[in-house]
Amino acid sequence: MDVRISGADQIHALAKHIKTLGDAGLGREMAAALTKAVEPVGKAITREAGIAAPSGYEPTLTRSLQHRRTVRASRTQASVRLTTTAKGKRENRDLPSLNAGRLRHPVFGRRKSPWAVTGIPSGFHDRGAEKAAGEAEKQLLVVLDDFTQRLSEE
Repeated sequence: MDVRISGADQIHALAKHIKTLGDAGLGREMAAALTKAVEPVGKAITREAGIAAPSGYEPTLTRSLQHRRTVRASRTQASVRLTTTAKGKRENRDLPSLNAGRLRHPVFGRRKSPWAVTGIPSGFHDRGAEKAAGEAEKQLLVVLDDFTQRLSEE
């Protein structure tokens, strides 16, 4: 699910102004603030995963979820991207299938076909992202307004 927040022109103007000032610390500070602003989305996704997963799988899934945030600003577009992965013992967990409501797991004692599929409530990732998108948008706008004000004072 893509959540688009307008304001690319504002982020680009801020990045350009920071570059002209030559203050790399301020650019890093802005990236850190933008990264922190999307934290509620990752927490909401993890919370929804705990609700959707069966009780025995919930601690395993929620502990394995990792959210990587990437901040980019270019001339025409600015983005803060949150990428969710889940590490397994041997390979990454299949998050698209889990989000679609299919939990594939081994069954003890089966030799011919050791894997089974259990249905779980679908859309935990989408619901988490949608629930927290409004809060993340508010925090992103606060960060942008704060940096705009700080740079206009200099």
